[in-house]
Amino acid sequence: MRVLLIGLLCFFMMHQTAFAKENEYWKDLNLLSDEALELVKQDQLTEAEKMLTQFSDQFVQLNIQALHITMDDLRVLTVSHEEAIQSLTATLPLDVKVRKVMQFRLLVDALQSEHQPLWTEMEGPIMTTFKQLKTTAAQGQKDLFQQQLTQFLNQYETIEPSVKVDIKSEFVQKMNAHLNELDTQATDEAAQMKQLNEMEKDLKELFQNVKDNGVDSSLIWMMVTTGSIIILTLSYVGWRKYNGNNIITHHPQEL
Repeated sequence: MRVLLIGLLCFFMMHQTAFAKENEYWKDLNLLSDEALELVKQDQLTEAEKMLTQFSDQFVQLNIQALHITMDDLRVLTVSHEEAIQSLTATLPLDVKVRKVMQFRLLVDALQSEHQPLWTEMEGPIMTTFKQLKTTAAQGQKDLFQQQLTQFLNQYETIEPSVKVDIKSEFVQKMNAHLNELDTQATDEAAQMKQLNEMEKDLKELFQNVKDNGVDSSLIWMMVTTGSIIILTLSYVGWRKYNGNNIITHHPQEL
């Protein structure tokens, strides 16, 4: 029993050490992506590019398994990183550059965060834009509808990579289907409104799912493990005490 307890304690300590190292890796990567975003906002594009290049150099030196990301996650991260760097050297408005680097920043955070990722803070702006989009569609203002649709698409595109790594891929496919349907139903107002209502329902479900899954799984694991060790320790102590009392009661001459 004592060996088992020692083994559990060693396993628990090893897990905590590995978890601490993983957090340290992500902390550094998060800092680089955040600094890149702040530099782009200040129109310091060369410095921002250096930060993103440093991110890449640091990332390739790490063991992917130590970061606990899948190959699909890695592909999403690689594409977003490349798009962010390319935007900085392309002839694009500053707000587009900011959006591309923000997309990358949110993705890095999503890969690290077990609960309440930064991209969920986009819920307010996205849902506000979408409600305006529905109102404009109901009023038949087609030109304004296209402007607001472009705004919504830009906002959704910013969080889409984060959604891919945090939520089941079925949702992304569902949203893409909604957007394709909107294009084909531009002349049918009734069908367009029906599609918008379904999209709104799915968007609400998206953010709600993240809230429902907001408990840190690593914290739960730690609590369960710690509780198990305490229970086993108390059981072992109780068993030893019980055996000791039996020896005193039944074999006093041996003492």
